Amino acid sequence: MGMERIMSSGDSKKKKSKRIRQKKVTPVQKLYDTCQDVFANCGPGVVPSVEGIQRLKHVLS
Repeated sequence: MGMERIMSSGDSKKKKSKRIRQKKVTPVQKLYDTCQDVFANCGPGVVPSVEGIQRLKHVLS
């Protein structure tokens, strides 16, 4: 009896809706992530693709 009453009283309260905050990506983090993507398949002496270089230029400007 006692447990049913406790559980039912908790259900009657309105649940607060929580908004999920999206963290804003800092410019440095964006540059880091882009560099990881662009240079992921590169090794010593390998130049990234033109598209990758354009992405980096866009982040830096």
